[in-house]
Amino acid sequence: MSTATLSIHRVGAVGDMLTRHINQVVAVREYCAPPPEWDQLDGRLHAFRAPTASSPLRDRLIDAILHGGADEAAQIAELRALAEAEAQPPNQVLMTVVTGAVGVALFDLYDPVADNVYACVAKAFNDTAAKFTAAAAKVDVELGSEEVVGQPGPARTAWINAVALAGALDGHLVALAAAAELAGQPVDSDELLIPLVIANLEGLHRRRLWEAFLSAHPPASGKPWVSRRELAREPSAPRCGRWAALIAVGAQLAAADLSLGELAPYGRPGPLDRRERRVAGQVGNTVWHFDPCDPDYVEQLAAAGFSPREGVGYATAAS
Repeated sequence: MSTATLSIHRVGAVGDMLTRHINQVVAVREYCAPPPEWDQLDGRLHAFRAPTASSPLRDRLIDAILHGGADEAAQIAELRALAEAEAQPPNQVLMTVVTGAVGVALFDLYDPVADNVYACVAKAFNDTAAKFTAAAAKVDVELGSEEVVGQPGPARTAWINAVALAGALDGHLVALAAAAELAGQPVDSDELLIPLVIANLEGLHRRRLWEAFLSAHPPASGKPWVSRRELAREPSAPRCGRWAALIAVGAQLAAADLSLGELAPYGRPGPLDRRERRVAGQVGNTVWHFDPCDPDYVEQLAAAGFSPREGVGYATAAS
């Protein structure tokens, strides 16, 4: 986020944006350390914002009263005023103004290194994705342990390594999203996470891809959609999270090149196109479900004697 963007937001939002910025820097620190000046300023801001149980000015006032000294009356009066101010609860206006000014400086200090940090995190993601893809090419990484026993040695090794690689991809994904935001590309939804890590979206089946991203397997019940709540009720989690499922639907795992421009959100699939009519010789209507995400959606409709619908929610696979 640019400093200009920070400065035009309402005052109450500055602290939230700064906290988000600091958390993002923390998320990518192990890949690439921030500038020393950023660390130093962050440390001073933390010291300023942190509550303290001590009262150094009060203690100095007590010492001045007990022991006196040169110009003691003026010194005691000054220390009393400072100690009374110290005893007051934090001034929220002061906190906001100081935090806003320091926040602008922190953004300014980080901006010059943000692109390089993203490149470091992207390399880590891509290296791990390549290893995971190679492992998934040797064996079905979602096989049960009893099924992999009879596999050749290289396949068993790939199966064992796949879990650790998938876990590393999960960690890299969090850092990659943080690094992208630090570099100026917001990633605040699944619609933006998908193009951040999948290089070949064009031509993939939108519904199958979303099913893979949100769950590791296509829904066994035949339902067109699996929600996060339903996924949480699954009796057993997949070994490799979403990553094997994404590869299974043809996704190429690779961090986006942000120099090519802003990421375009990858929209969720619309509802299935439900049609019904009575067929001669039957009681009641026959129901069809067509998927607008299928590349031959229009042809399927025509073969069944229907025309494409008009209106929102029934975009074709190419849209």
